[in-house]
Amino acid sequence: MAMRVSFSKKKKKVKPAQPAFYTVSDYFRATLFSDREPWHINHPTNEFWQQRQILALCKKSLSTQTLEVLEELYQRTNDPLLRGLLARKSYLLRINYLQSYKEYSDRALILLTQRENLFDKWEGIYILGCFGTKNALPYLKERLTHENNRLLIQAIERAITKINFRAEKKVRERGF
Repeated sequence: MAMRVSFSKKKKKVKPAQPAFYTVSDYFRATLFSDREPWHINHPTNEFWQQRQILALCKKSLSTQTLEVLEELYQRTNDPLLRGLLARKSYLLRINYLQSYKEYSDRALILLTQRENLFDKWEGIYILGCFGTKNALPYLKERLTHENNRLLIQAIERAITKINFRAEKKVRERGF
């Protein structure tokens, strides 16, 4: 009896890489921003469907990762009601993000300013200016003397001004 041996190799199908996890922003970007051919004719209820998707997005509890999608939707939408909802949602996300740092100590806020990325450094200085106290002033003044980047110099000067203004305001309100 002769045995048949097959040496043919099967080619593996290569699947396109998908993100490690599918976020809300990925879902809405894929559904609402799907590129269509220029000759494609939209269904008559397509605009209504998009409005419902945008309303569903605005009702969700979102994170700051979705700000980019909200801003893209704001630019592409012509409906004033939806534009207002999207603008309000992105504004609230930004405000809540800043308010999350309100209870941090000066030491923790100073650690935010020592990140590596330029934008992260600027953001840390901005947050320190919003919620820092007089204890952060020596650090900011020292950093101002050693800083070379004009953007960060302006941010540090603004942070020092904001901290001093808040301290003077507290003294005026308390009366001493």
